[in-house]
Amino acid sequence: MYDIIISGGLIVDGSASKPYHGSVFISGGKIAAVKKAEDCAKLPEAKTVYDAKGHVIAPGFIDIHTHSDYSYIFDPTMIGNISSGVTFVVSGNCGRSPIPADPAAPLKVGGVFAEKHIDRKMFDAYDVTTYGENISRHATTTNYGALIGHGSLRNAVIGMEKRDLTKEEMEKMCSLADKMLSQGAFGISLGLIYAPGSFCKTDELISLAKVVAKHDKVICVHMRNENDHIFEAIDEMIEIAKKTGCRIEISHLKLMGKRQWGKAAELLAKIDRAKASGIRITADQYPYTSSSSGIASCFPVWALDGGFDALTERCKDDATWEKMLPELIEKMESRGGAENITPGETGAVVHPEFIGKTLPQIADEMGLPLLDAVRQMTITCGGQVKCFYNNMSEEDVLAIMSRPDICTISDGTTFDIKDYAGAPHPRNIGTFPRFFRLVRENGLMPLESAVSRATSLPASVMGIDDEYGFLKEGYAASITVFDYENITDKATYEDGTALSEGIDLVIVNGQVVFKDGKLTDARPGKLIKR
Repeated sequence: MYDIIISGGLIVDGSASKPYHGSVFISGGKIAAVKKAEDCAKLPEAKTVYDAKGHVIAPGFIDIHTHSDYSYIFDPTMIGNISSGVTFVVSGNCGRSPIPADPAAPLKVGGVFAEKHIDRKMFDAYDVTTYGENISRHATTTNYGALIGHGSLRNAVIGMEKRDLTKEEMEKMCSLADKMLSQGAFGISLGLIYAPGSFCKTDELISLAKVVAKHDKVICVHMRNENDHIFEAIDEMIEIAKKTGCRIEISHLKLMGKRQWGKAAELLAKIDRAKASGIRITADQYPYTSSSSGIASCFPVWALDGGFDALTERCKDDATWEKMLPELIEKMESRGGAENITPGETGAVVHPEFIGKTLPQIADEMGLPLLDAVRQMTITCGGQVKCFYNNMSEEDVLAIMSRPDICTISDGTTFDIKDYAGAPHPRNIGTFPRFFRLVRENGLMPLESAVSRATSLPASVMGIDDEYGFLKEGYAASITVFDYENITDKATYEDGTALSEGIDLVIVNGQVVFKDGKLTDARPGKLIKR
């Protein structure tokens, strides 16, 4: 007797091959069989049978770029993911990961989680092994995979100092990376616009990439630039891949700022040429025209030497402020201009006077010139202001989205929607339904290619396609059933907590976690190691 049978649906198995009608059979947390309709006219016995007639049966969606590092603690249901069909998230992106950590050091968690006063009793993880134990102890719905942040590695060695590593410090950092990868981390992430990643030179990254290449794992990179110097930023990653043989994943591929609009074809062609030359380089994308990042990323790199507290003190000093202004103005303009920058989070303390308003609106309400208002806001919030930057063109987004070889990702954070401090970006919970809606409405690619972008392709990038990403016998039974004609996102910039529609059934590791718009009590999620 099978545990579960999902019957009579359109099977889109993740391989990008032609869909067919049939049923999926589950036993012991694994896919026991996948059969065409003509081979299972009479269903065998099962504890539970779900009728998927008229709907798609697909592998569970895999989101390889998230910032849900601690999310399972505050919302074990991971409702934002599960209601969007996501069964697997990868944490530790953009150079920032909660591990490795010194057991003797206090835990520092910024952003909306700071209000929760998370401490070591809640999060007692210091490496990949203890991270997995912590996830299991809190019991969550989704599977996790871990990347190790270069910034976190660097912090563990020298803190937030803006300087080159010594030979001994480089060896220590690489040894620590080697340990984390040996414990089962999927790879290393870089955040080269964020301190302390922004402090490093290419040689430092090459040394780290050699360690990653030894393990045949991946480097996921938020590049040094995604606007005026994006082509040079890609050149840096190609150089690293060429010198080390490391696999490179370009995170959230985009063209920010009007000066770069219309160059999607040129950008994709550059990546294609690198692939043709033997470079192992891939990319991912979220389906929105607004990015999200801290206002601190608009300041000069040197201004972040020492962290947010140091930035705040620099903003208070008139002479230093004047020195920072030219680059601040230029970066704000390259990211879309002040009128397209809207704060959504204000760190540990909520400041509703800033949230959901453009920078010019904030300045008007404060009765200050624009740059003086930005200065005051930065000081008030201790440098921790996260903003929406409306800075991409729909045409470029769709051009990149039309490629079947680019993964779909959220770059989001799952959170308790009933208790959120700020205005969340809709990508946090709307990404995958939005992707399928845009594919459907714009005729971007066949359904089977779209499903592959959300399942087998990210599984391949992370090196877990021997167990996840396909509907195959023996694979983990993580499955999403959805209504392709009606799947849609509901989250907006005004209401980033509205759940998506069109997801019928979500199964993780053989257990039903979401059905007919409602969560179950099952919490089968765990850390998957490679």
